Amino acid sequence: LWKLEQAVYLQLKRKHAQQVHTEMMQLLDQVPAFASFTPENRTMLAECLDEEKPAMGEYIIKQGETGDTFYMVAEGEVDITNSVGTLLGHLTRGGGFGE
Repeated sequence: LWKLEQAVYLQLKRKHAQQVHTEMMQLLDQVPAFASFTPENRTMLAECLDEEKPAMGEYIIKQGETGDTFYMVAEGEVDITNSVGTLLGHLTRGGGFGE
């Protein structure tokens, strides 16, 4: 049996939330689409981000599909291909695609 004091848990939770926020802000600073945003606007944007972790080789969006999401590469790499598999682009951290 292990125990964790509530005060310690809350402190660790706050520290983790701050680390995640810092990482999100660093990512947003690298995305050209948000270069003109004020720091306050980027902070508001960071609070709205949801993380997705697609499996390697999984399609995130397909050409011709209706989309309403903008994706940013936080880690790893994303290949952009057309409907027949021709490589159109390659994105790394800070790269963005979608609507």
